[in-house]
Amino acid sequence: MQNKKEFVILAVPVFALLVWAAFDLAGGGASWQCSEVACGSVITAEEWVNSNCYVLPDGSGQVVCTVNINNTNQLVPLSMIDTSTLNQCLDPVCVREVRVRKVNYTIGNLTGGA
Repeated sequence: MQNKKEFVILAVPVFALLVWAAFDLAGGGASWQCSEVACGSVITAEEWVNSNCYVLPDGSGQVVCTVNINNTNQLVPLSMIDTSTLNQCLDPVCVREVRVRKVNYTIGNLTGGA
């Protein structure tokens, strides 16, 4: 009788694990990916200007900033940058994930017409 109890106690978690694995395999290679990002801390416009801008040494007094555009660092005059909307996320944090998988099927008529 004791052996049957031990078998049942061991069989239930093993069965549950097998069911979970079957559902996971049926997901067709689904994986978890970040769907919503929040910012842990933000650099202020003043801090950004202090870190990325300087006065040209040619005596013109023009302030330029190093800006990354299309993965290339470029010098842009500070006068062309709207600092009122400037913010930079220092440490993005994923706050929500979704399970995704690759598919390839037609959804149908999305225009709503006949």
